[in-house]
Amino acid sequence: MPDIPFLMYKFCIMKAKITILLLLCPLYLFSQEKISGQVLDKETRKPVSGVVVYTNSGNTLTMTNDRGYYTLDVHSSEAVYFRHLAYDFFETTSDALLNNSAIYLTLNAVELSEVVVTPDYAANMLNKAVQNLITRFQTKETKQYIVHSDETTSKGGKREAYALCNIALSGVNKKRGSFHWNVQLNLLDKISTVNEDQFYIKKKPLFLELLPRRIVVNRNKNEYIYEIQNINEDQIIIKVSPKHLNKKNWMYRLYTIDTRDTVVIESVFQSYSNVSELTTKKFRGVTWQITNGYGSFQFMQDEKTGLYYIADMLYLVSAKVLSESAYDISFKETISVAENAPAYPISTKKNIKLTNVVLFKTDFPNSPGFWKKYIQP
Repeated sequence: MPDIPFLMYKFCIMKAKITILLLLCPLYLFSQEKISGQVLDKETRKPVSGVVVYTNSGNTLTMTNDRGYYTLDVHSSEAVYFRHLAYDFFETTSDALLNNSAIYLTLNAVELSEVVVTPDYAANMLNKAVQNLITRFQTKETKQYIVHSDETTSKGGKREAYALCNIALSGVNKKRGSFHWNVQLNLLDKISTVNEDQFYIKKKPLFLELLPRRIVVNRNKNEYIYEIQNINEDQIIIKVSPKHLNKKNWMYRLYTIDTRDTVVIESVFQSYSNVSELTTKKFRGVTWQITNGYGSFQFMQDEKTGLYYIADMLYLVSAKVLSESAYDISFKETISVAENAPAYPISTKKNIKLTNVVLFKTDFPNSPGFWKKYIQP
């Protein structure tokens, strides 16, 4: 016969240990610390701007500035990733960054002389995959998305908002590969709108597009370098780089293709460093100059219809506003499908334009209570 008191004693000890672990888990999961560092080119030792630095903790990501510096909130012993399409992918831990904040990236530039760089079948497959995506894009069904917009300026301006929106693709120009969207606002929560006047130039608001208008590259194969980075039974990854930088071609693009359907399932773009002179644009009388840009779009197939839709989207942009007194501005936009979001009556919806300024200037009532249901697990 087993010793009952002894078993009860062991059970109590085990229970106490489990209780202590449960008490400590929230501290581990939610405690964060801020790390800072610099990203440098391994060969030249020069700063690398526009590097996306992120973890697996949701929206925890940032981009290095023109001097290669970054600041990021991390958990203890958490994986931290550094991504720039011109360099090899780099992974480390938050603990390692506390001891050595300098990161050196290796350039993965490909020589034009390499035959494997520009295979015709890669360019042809990419064009076919893009056209298949456009043709099979879901246009009738509306989906609900959570939109997060976070913006700051070097003048001290800050604004941030979450929105629950109904988004549908209202039309596609197959020849140009351009999209037209219909967006309806359901709920809005303005987290902060500090120094709102810093986001206006000559009484005109600054903006950034919420959704992509185009995801395709120029179809002239002779203008680009096609590099196959990975291929397996189900997927092929193709990197596209312009041979000559100009106002139309100033960014890298990375496409993941589902080879079973020959459809693009992820599109990533990233600007070359120091391309400010190629990115000056004018909109509503305000002159912009993009210094660094990064975006990723993930497409998913609907199991019922077999059609594709945007599952997740990310924009990271650093820009300079050229006015009487030029200043810097940074944007972070994320859009993801709101799983199991409740349907709202049509009367509560409000049509909005594809510019995030509407999220901050709309008179739509805030509803801060619902965010915990969707943002927190």
